[in-house]
Amino acid sequence: MEHRPFTSTFVRNITVTKTAMTCRSGTGSPVPDLRFLSPSILEQFRMLLIKWLVFCHIAFSQVENPYFLALVSFLSEAFAKLIPGRKTIRGWVSAEFEKRKISLTKELRRARSKIHLSFDLWTSLNCHGMIAIVGHYIDRKGHRQTTLLAIRKVVGEHSGENVAALVCKVVKEYRIRKKSGILYSG
Repeated sequence: MEHRPFTSTFVRNITVTKTAMTCRSGTGSPVPDLRFLSPSILEQFRMLLIKWLVFCHIAFSQVENPYFLALVSFLSEAFAKLIPGRKTIRGWVSAEFEKRKISLTKELRRARSKIHLSFDLWTSLNCHGMIAIVGHYIDRKGHRQTTLLAIRKVVGEHSGENVAALVCKVVKEYRIRKKSGILYSG
């Protein structure tokens, strides 16, 4: 498998011009001519890659797996050269999470109803206490919504004080204190 020059971010490593795509990584590796790919296609590819990794619970390191790279190369040599490294993927996923969290915060603040919270506690297979906090509300269009707001590790006992502290922290993060309704523990 040949060396892949795109291991950082699209913005730093690739420059799309009207005549060609060039690599700024300094590797000297040949770069495919991607003039036929619009920025929207590249962004769609990035989002599909993120969704596959996140929704299918794929380890970020699998983007560097030679078999995965061979599969993508078989489908498109041009796209195979765009597959970033795991550190870039981690950055992409974190950035997308923050972007969606900001969007959800705005949606919650525009909700027609109060945001009622439910939560559940459990112990993970590796013996960590966990809590999931879910918001239930009517959105600005009048549709009932149920949205996962947070999954957090519970440090210490599953006591009322620890749970309350975590729920309050999430309420503060989403800035929904004035819109909070009933709390329900499952």
